[in-house]
Amino acid sequence: MATTSPRAGRPRSFDEDLIVDRAVDVFWKHGSDNATTRVLENELGIKQSSIYNTFGSKQGLLDRAIDRYIERIDDEVVSPLDQAGAGASELNEFLDRLMDWISDQDQPGCLLLNTLGERQRTDPNLVSRAHDYRDRLRRVFRAALSSHGEAEADARAEMLLASVLGINISAYGGATVDELTALSNGLRSQIAEWTA
Repeated sequence: MATTSPRAGRPRSFDEDLIVDRAVDVFWKHGSDNATTRVLENELGIKQSSIYNTFGSKQGLLDRAIDRYIERIDDEVVSPLDQAGAGASELNEFLDRLMDWISDQDQPGCLLLNTLGERQRTDPNLVSRAHDYRDRLRRVFRAALSSHGEAEADARAEMLLASVLGINISAYGGATVDELTALSNGLRSQIAEWTA
């Protein structure tokens, strides 16, 4: 039996995936609260009605943007570290990628953590995604550190996770590239000590 869409109207004049990609940058640049539907309309080049018809609400678009952001940072920053035999060299390469990712002055820090800070744990789905993201980092760090001391890997992974989150928060708080580099270099020294 054939079914028809209850909202069959004019076909969309925009690429939904492209809009989600661009929304990542808008939310990252302005923050989830300051990226009003008017700001989104202007920067995405689509009408507010299209945002509501396509994503249900601004929150629906934010949810899609956060999911896309997590996919992007995982692909570009985290996944290359998640390989058999990863160790000190791969951890330093991870820090290189992280520094490139967070030091953009128009979009500082981490979109997920920035949004979580703005929402102050009022969005349970966001909190859950942040926990999943931290667990992913923790597992990858532990695996990379375990070849340099299995017994210490858990504690060191926690310290590395806290340091990486701290670098992200510092970027969001306005730290300069030089200050972020100093934090990263301190972490590199610690990794060198652990893996000597």
